[in-house]
Amino acid sequence: MHRPGKSAFTLTELLIAIAVICILVGLLLPFGGSAWAVARGMQCKTNLGNIYKAEQAFQSQQLLGGTPTDGSTCFATGSGWQALLQPFLESTSCFMCPENSAYWAGTAGTGSSSGSGNSTGANRPPTNKPGTIELRVYQRQETAGPNNVDAGYPVGAYRWSISIPNDAGWVITQQMGDHLRVKVDDCPSAGVYAWDDYWFDLYMDGGMPTKMVKVATGDSGSHQRYRPELWVGSTKISNDWTAEASGDIVNMPAEARAWADYGLSRGIYARTNNMEICRTDSKLIMVLDYPFPVADYSSIDVNDDWKRVFITDIKWWRQTYKTSDTDLDWYAYQALRHGGRANVLFCDGRVDELPPEDLQQTNPLWWYSGI
Repeated sequence: MHRPGKSAFTLTELLIAIAVICILVGLLLPFGGSAWAVARGMQCKTNLGNIYKAEQAFQSQQLLGGTPTDGSTCFATGSGWQALLQPFLESTSCFMCPENSAYWAGTAGTGSSSGSGNSTGANRPPTNKPGTIELRVYQRQETAGPNNVDAGYPVGAYRWSISIPNDAGWVITQQMGDHLRVKVDDCPSAGVYAWDDYWFDLYMDGGMPTKMVKVATGDSGSHQRYRPELWVGSTKISNDWTAEASGDIVNMPAEARAWADYGLSRGIYARTNNMEICRTDSKLIMVLDYPFPVADYSSIDVNDDWKRVFITDIKWWRQTYKTSDTDLDWYAYQALRHGGRANVLFCDGRVDELPPEDLQQTNPLWWYSGI
């Protein structure tokens, strides 16, 4: 009995099918990237909505004992506002903009209409978080001599900054069970580090510092020439870290445990005591995409450089702000993350996307005017 043979694709047909598939994939890829960007924008808006719910819960808790005489006590204000709201959220991921996170993971675009994304897949830079620990070193003693590293620097002169624990060379760390032992060299000799100036134990929670315990100040003598200020984010913790006694504990302030993907508008609490009104004013910005914990445009003469954060001209930004190859590039400061717009949470709970022209520093959306 004759059975017909099974039909099969010829090589030519297979090649044609593969070519058609490749063309279709090429056509669909841009739309796929746009779809992911839209999804990240929606998640960012969800984050802001959850932040609003946490704010409402925080207010309710603060008001349980009666209305405070100072209205600001029932509103999460200041650079530590995220830490105040954290207990009312299921996860700190609500403080992380997915577009910003995707950029630093190397899987997203720029969020702007020009420029290019992060092709290196670099990790999120520690300086983009307010939890960065920093020693700012100043001259304590004036030392003469043409070959001395301190020659020509008067007492009180700023010398350099040391970031902890990730400043290569100046800092080494050792894992000590539930904490890190941090050793710092405040002035290497001829490029040789001894790490014998400051020792302390650093405790972390979820990648953020919670406590520092000073172990010792070294005996190299260089620390006698310098005065190190201890900073966490934008807050000075100690004017002279060498003056702190061994065993002294520094509990990190609230802003040390806060993320910096969203900023709280200072204008809703800086210019009025009537928090009952301004915290529900539908015209006022409460929280938005922003690379610092607080967005301060609470008056038209503020010093905050608006163009440094709301970036529309990347070439101009680099010429104006970027001074070296090691500096963070423009995207670390970009608030316009979603197609050239920023997601904004208003005081009445509404979330919207606004272009830069609607976010100018002179716009009354930034501050309460009593109207």
